[in-house]
Amino acid sequence: MKNIRLLGKLIDLSDSGILKKFDRFNPDDWIVVGKPKWTVTGSSIIGGPDPDTHGQLFYKTPYSGDMVMEFDAKLIAPSDHDLVWWYRTSLTTQPWGRGYLAALGGWFRNRAGIESVPDFALSATSSSCPVLSDKWYHIVSGAVGNHHFIEVDNSVIFELTDPNPLPDSHVGHFGFGIYQSHVEYSNLTVYAPKWRSAEEKY
Repeated sequence: MKNIRLLGKLIDLSDSGILKKFDRFNPDDWIVVGKPKWTVTGSSIIGGPDPDTHGQLFYKTPYSGDMVMEFDAKLIAPSDHDLVWWYRTSLTTQPWGRGYLAALGGWFRNRAGIESVPDFALSATSSSCPVLSDKWYHIVSGAVGNHHFIEVDNSVIFELTDPNPLPDSHVGHFGFGIYQSHVEYSNLTVYAPKWRSAEEKY
């Protein structure tokens, strides 16, 4: 059983619905936003290297409601920053509409964090998990209701609540990003998470 304990919530991924599980990646299933080079192979998505700009790669099929991504990711040396993923992000306007991005090794200081887009009204970071080049990280991240989180290698390192959450009816995409970096993503599963309230006690 794969449980993720958050503040006041318990997510059960083993009992959650699977929106999409990628045994192989097909390049025709993805939308590129921006200029960086993306290589979608059978087992991996590789972004970059791109020293000058940033860009995103979104799965074409959108989904509504809560969304949690589980995947493996690494920075390819000499790149030492920015493992970036997106969830519940609308593509109705360009380059994107409302949604969220999260990252490890971002925000200029190798920090973990989550931002809302396009307004960046929700923005929080932490120095709790600096990332290293050529090391694989197992990441679980997304949102249940107004609660957002990042779990790295089976430890929740970051969580926050959004005072202005997206409605359940909001339709959004998931994907990955490059910010002047060289990255690889694999073993992606996207869930419609099942969770329950969990009482907190001292």
